[in-house]
Amino acid sequence: AGRELTEAELLERAAEERAAIVARYDRGRENVAEIDPWEDPKFELYHVTDKYGFIHNSRLPDKYTGHEAKVRDQENVRLNKWRKMLEAWDKYYLNDKVGLAFGPDRLCRLELNFLFSRQQALFHVLAAYSVYNTVSLLLPRKERRLLASSNRTRSTNRGGRAVLECARCGKCQVGDSTVGTRTAGLAACEATLLGRRVSGRRLSAQDAFWAISVLMTDERHAMHGFFIQGFPKLRRFQEHHDRVLGRLLPKLKRHLDRYEMHTSLYTLKWFFQCFLDRVPFTLTLRLWDAYVLDGEPVLTAMSYTLLRLHRKTLLRQGMEEMIEFLQARLEQDFGFHDDAAMEALQGAMEELRRQGLQVPPGRPPPDELPQRPFG
Repeated sequence: AGRELTEAELLERAAEERAAIVARYDRGRENVAEIDPWEDPKFELYHVTDKYGFIHNSRLPDKYTGHEAKVRDQENVRLNKWRKMLEAWDKYYLNDKVGLAFGPDRLCRLELNFLFSRQQALFHVLAAYSVYNTVSLLLPRKERRLLASSNRTRSTNRGGRAVLECARCGKCQVGDSTVGTRTAGLAACEATLLGRRVSGRRLSAQDAFWAISVLMTDERHAMHGFFIQGFPKLRRFQEHHDRVLGRLLPKLKRHLDRYEMHTSLYTLKWFFQCFLDRVPFTLTLRLWDAYVLDGEPVLTAMSYTLLRLHRKTLLRQGMEEMIEFLQARLEQDFGFHDDAAMEALQGAMEELRRQGLQVPPGRPPPDELPQRPFG
């Protein structure tokens, strides 16, 4: 026991394993005494799990709907175009034609690498990752809390369940070691990145940790300010959201005020987690893509877009109905196809830019950025 196999023995074992696999195919399923569930095409889990990793209560349809088939065909056509663009990324980066369209799901990982300037940040992040990974193994209580938070938001997602891996990365202690201990909701953001499937694989824990590191610390996103004590950036964006509604949707703003539907009641997940659990997951991924590309203006513009698209419905509702509509019903059925929602978002970003309302006025306070050195 414990003896290492020689090269000849390893080759012999591999040949035996291959022969056993071929023999099972030759016998067929009728002549096999036992089939492992994961080897069986009839395994029920395969038929209730969609391409994003979500497990549904019933089997998925055997055929695409007309709209789903159209989206699939469009994505296949775009693959080669995007591969060429990524080969000459400096030429196309932040071009107006790239904009909020973003690329096919199968190229998402490559795009994220470019947008996050991976080559510049990867060395430092992975160095810290290895340290946090070791240290946080000594903190089972924190891991359990983070995993519980993930289960509340992504309990039906196979990729989301892997958020524990990112918890072992030390959470988002890249800028301030107190952030991860106070904001269990940030685990859902990591679950989204961990659940982002590329060519059939989700992002690794290291990639998700590195992506969160950039989102927390760079000036385009600066998510750190949303999660520090007192939530100063959240309050700034909520006040600006009220300002946008008062200027561009005054009738809806008066209706919300009449029912004391304060911004704090419905915008937490909009700003904290970029609409995670507030719109369908397919649209959430598109919004996260846009947020990675364009940064903070996406949060302001999508908040305005969502209310503008559904203003007629909201104007007919009372407070309880509006809360249920914004917090639950829109996640189940947004009422618009993803492409239509993204086109409306793009128009809203241009409108807010012309009005000078893309982001809250003035420079953000310096304390919204990390105060401690990386690592």
